[in-house]
Amino acid sequence: AWHQENAPSSPDHLVAPPLKVPEAHLFRQDIDYFALMIALKHGAESRQNIKIESISLNDDGVEVALSNAAPV
Repeated sequence: AWHQENAPSSPDHLVAPPLKVPEAHLFRQDIDYFALMIALKHGAESRQNIKIESISLNDDGVEVALSNAAPV
């Protein structure tokens, strides 16, 4: 789920897989895959097997320093 500052919560902001049964026993790897596919659909770039060296917060946003790659 995500929340926009100064706005009421909305069920449209929830990301949940469609369920065809009354209970859900979901595997972590399935949820991770589902979340990744949603992020990619919305323009995210996937980088796997890369070590994060540091995370910096600044006025312009967030910078993530990666091993063997340019910061993002």
